[in-house]
Amino acid sequence: MTNRPQSPNASPIGKHGRRWSRLLLATAVVLGLAAGITWAWAPRPVTVDTARAARGHFAVWVHEDGRARVKERYTVSAPLSGTLVRLDWEPGDVIQSGDVIARLLPPVSDLLDPRTRAEAEARLLTAEARERQLKTAMGRANAARDGAIKEAVRAKALAAEALISEAELDRLQLLARLAVEDVSAAELTHRVAVAEVHAARATLGQVERGAGQAIEIKAPASGRVLRVHRESEGPVAVGTPLLDFGDPTTLEGVVDVLSSDAARIIPGAPVRLQQWGEDSELEGHVRLVEPAAFTHVSALGVEEQRVNVVVSLPNAVTPLGDGYRIDTQILVWQGDDVLSIPNGAVFRHGDRWGTYVIEQGSARLRVVELGRRSAVAVEVKAGLEPGEQVVLYPSRLVTEGTAVVAR
Repeated sequence: MTNRPQSPNASPIGKHGRRWSRLLLATAVVLGLAAGITWAWAPRPVTVDTARAARGHFAVWVHEDGRARVKERYTVSAPLSGTLVRLDWEPGDVIQSGDVIARLLPPVSDLLDPRTRAEAEARLLTAEARERQLKTAMGRANAARDGAIKEAVRAKALAAEALISEAELDRLQLLARLAVEDVSAAELTHRVAVAEVHAARATLGQVERGAGQAIEIKAPASGRVLRVHRESEGPVAVGTPLLDFGDPTTLEGVVDVLSSDAARIIPGAPVRLQQWGEDSELEGHVRLVEPAAFTHVSALGVEEQRVNVVVSLPNAVTPLGDGYRIDTQILVWQGDDVLSIPNGAVFRHGDRWGTYVIEQGSARLRVVELGRRSAVAVEVKAGLEPGEQVVLYPSRLVTEGTAVVAR
């Protein structure tokens, strides 16, 4: 075998090239790791929801639930205590003015204990015996009267023929007049005895109630039955409600709002009714803001002062009925060319209001002056310009100068 001669400069150059390649590769790996670590630990922009300040129509509405009710509602109550005859009315029945709504009978007497009942029965027997005795006496008085009258007539004929004296005639005529008066006295005494018998029977509850004794309660107006409070027969106290009726086609709304909101509502303000049973909205207006408030305890146990606002519905709405729930929006204020942003973009900053404005990819704190507030937006009087982008619902990650990016 023949050995090939090597160049004296080949081996050093190859060794140096391989050494520089390994050095460059190691340097590249170190630089890549450094860049990755730097990128991993570098602060990243916070993703946020944004909105823009814009000018346009701005309206403030009060949103509250209410209920519909019949304008002219009549509640028929018992005018006195008694026994109610069963009502035949049902919800939806038509009532005409003057119709008999209910009938009341006198109350049934209380039950007697055995001793009291025995005493009452004894008094009844005594009264009945006295009544029979006086009835017999009255018959005797009638017979005596008839005899005395006949004697007086006969004596008058005899006196005309001078067969008896005038004194005898006067005596017989006096006896006839006294017999007539005795009959009147006997009849009066007998009537008293009959009354005592009725009183004793009434104490024992033996008096029958006649149909003519019922008191009729008549309708003061026409309408339809809305609710029957008491249907079955039974005793009722004075003032007990029996049924409600009215015209269900004439409805109005009643909405209870906070007293602070009621102070801003004026009669005639537009009202929108939503979620009342159909997709369309109903329009009405405020007829009355009641002058007195009432205390209402919320579900959280907080006492609130609330005021009833009466809403007029101009058109009859057939699907709605008395007591139906309605979702109302009452207009408090509106204006054009008003700068506003969503409520979620503002927060308390000390004793003032602030918001974060996005400037060149960073969040910048801006103190703003606010005006009227609605359910979704707030009026900005100073501190913002139209078109500026603000952060919605900023979290704790968003502070002054934080890099942000819109979602």
